[in-house]
Amino acid sequence: MLGNSSHVVLCLIAYLVGTAVSLTHRLPSRDVRTGTGNEYFLSTLPVAFIAPTQLDRAGWTVTANSFQPGSEPRNVLDRTGATWWETQFSPTVVPLPHNIVIDMKNSYVINGFRMLPRQDGSPSGNIGQHTIDVSLDSKTWTRVASGTYANDQARKTTYFQNVPARYVRLTAQSTAEGRGYQYVTVGEINVLSGPDPTLPRDNWKVTADSENPLPNQHRAVEATDGAPTTYWSTQFDGSSPGFPHTFTIDQGSAKAVSGLSYLGPPTSNGRIGQYTIHKSTDASTWTLVTSGTWTDDAEPKSTEFGAVTVQYIRLTALSEAGNRGPWAAAAEINLFDGSRQATDFSVSVDSQETTVPTEDGRANNALDGDPTTFWTTQWANTNNVPRYPHFFRIDMKVPYSVKGLSYLPRQTPGNRQGNIGQHLIEVSLDGASWTPVARGTWQDDQLMKVVHWQGVLGRYLRLTALTEAGNRGPWAAAAEIKPLIQSTYSAPAPESQGRWGETIDFPLVPVAVALVPATSEVLVWSAWNADNYGGGNGRTVTAIYNPSTGIVTQSVVTNTQHDMFCPGISMSKTGLIVVSGGTNAEKTSIYK
Repeated sequence: MLGNSSHVVLCLIAYLVGTAVSLTHRLPSRDVRTGTGNEYFLSTLPVAFIAPTQLDRAGWTVTANSFQPGSEPRNVLDRTGATWWETQFSPTVVPLPHNIVIDMKNSYVINGFRMLPRQDGSPSGNIGQHTIDVSLDSKTWTRVASGTYANDQARKTTYFQNVPARYVRLTAQSTAEGRGYQYVTVGEINVLSGPDPTLPRDNWKVTADSENPLPNQHRAVEATDGAPTTYWSTQFDGSSPGFPHTFTIDQGSAKAVSGLSYLGPPTSNGRIGQYTIHKSTDASTWTLVTSGTWTDDAEPKSTEFGAVTVQYIRLTALSEAGNRGPWAAAAEINLFDGSRQATDFSVSVDSQETTVPTEDGRANNALDGDPTTFWTTQWANTNNVPRYPHFFRIDMKVPYSVKGLSYLPRQTPGNRQGNIGQHLIEVSLDGASWTPVARGTWQDDQLMKVVHWQGVLGRYLRLTALTEAGNRGPWAAAAEIKPLIQSTYSAPAPESQGRWGETIDFPLVPVAVALVPATSEVLVWSAWNADNYGGGNGRTVTAIYNPSTGIVTQSVVTNTQHDMFCPGISMSKTGLIVVSGGTNAEKTSIYK
């Protein structure tokens, strides 16, 4: 899997921040409908709950007890509600109940199920009463939810507690229209999984730079009241102050935070687009944690980062997602609990600088939650400076399901010495046998790097630095290195047709990709900048991934005077890559 903290699909730069949100509900003894009539919550859920995200369905298969030719079960995985699975009604009707079983091929920790009815306008076959069961072996099944779907074409979502599963079964016991029909239909099925739980909001104090006044009052506290139908909004009655807008959370005391979830307002106006998240220990001095852009839709959003232990978190809205006006709004804002990432871990390294009175370079500094301190390898003894590679090994004391790593370079203003470039990340249960989970090259800047992979069970996490990002010397340094940990783990089932390997980290946003036939290398490029486009100044930031060695090397192409952002790509009959247009639309370049 090719991975990066920011990704591109075709020519659209999209910072993937996830789609999760926490909602607070007081739940009765069984599944109930929310105000939308289409989301269901199992009664045993905790009060603070994260709406999870959809798993990738690539390679999944599906079976059913019955189907009408032309409306096969596989249609529920084809990414369109225009086709559907329908049970047999001709020449004879197969009676209720009906079931459809999803085989995800691997075992996952799941906590949600999503069903889209047929989308052709007909209510025929809409499912009413139903049950949802899960299994690891397709023999022993566990009930996770039951309820009744509304008779409409809206998407239905059911949430339940985390449970390991490979198979998910939906059983239809009745049709929703109440006419006694015996056949059912389903347009699409997705299975959901979520990140860290959320922190309690009981002692929070929240403030905003602006609130809409009476009579249409929308106060900051309405973004933390657990009701998605109420919301905070900046002023829109009378004057409307412009961006940026801030929403500040005082937790009452310092707590470990690993992310923020955001649910937009019930209406589209005020959906946050570009944003930043800052942290503070005193509400006076603020440090950037992460930034990104959320899409203009009603889906819940989230961003995750390495755990930081602070009292204050500030979300700053820089734009309205649809450019509809100068407003910002939020129905619900929650913080993810990073306590599992802030455990008292220990660290060992190949080298650390401890001999310079004015610079403390101990390894423990990269685990202290303070970005102003840092670990650096030894540099003062010029006669015996350790060379690359360098390693940073974390002992988490007990096995966890490790799903990622965050790396913050040293934050000394103007000093990038020791920024890690090429790197390898591995996980181990015993500290002797290591499993690679990610490799690649990080960009030479002071921004936080976050790498994700499918959860791997391990006690030890090792980051091996292979090069210095700016080729300034043999040193490695880090302000913070944190494992990203998920609460539960289920081992993947064996795959007969292969499986994803470790993620590959690129030092740029790979807008365009081409396979080099002569070497089997993967050529990627962004634009004039590694993570920005526009300008057409005749340069292209490029990288080459060698699958044989796992090494990513970066270069900047200037000799062709061609900014190749979002170009046309073709291949000559001799295997040369021809790149036409882009920001410099009049240019054509050939890669040899």
